[in-house]
Amino acid sequence: MLDLAETLIHCKSFDFDNVTAYLKVELLKISIRLIKLQVTIGNQEMSLFVSKRPGLEEFLARMAQSYNLVLFTSALKEYAHAILKQMKIEKFFCKVLHRGHCQRNPYRQHEKSLAILRIPPKDIILVDVTVLIRPQCLI
Repeated sequence: MLDLAETLIHCKSFDFDNVTAYLKVELLKISIRLIKLQVTIGNQEMSLFVSKRPGLEEFLARMAQSYNLVLFTSALKEYAHAILKQMKIEKFFCKVLHRGHCQRNPYRQHEKSLAILRIPPKDIILVDVTVLIRPQCLI
């Protein structure tokens, strides 16, 4: 099970034309390839700037040969599917779970419950940078 934001990709909604010259120089030094995406969520259109982790396609292709890859993100469905489609990586995932599959904790944060997969937790490999997983679902 893989997360999307900060695990597979990095995404910002600000316009890089307004970023300081220093940051632009640093981005050029490390050769980040940014892709601008137009996403409509509800009735609001947003410009997103997305970069993939280096080697992402190769990683997903190799993992998909041995595992059923599930994307589980706390992001909105429209956002997740737009990114997967534009990045041309949706083909690697057998299932995509999004905010609609999350539960809200008392702090109004979206938590992922591994129980939704209906497989034993010992059979799940979780790769997620920002883990808000219900404790009873962890090994």
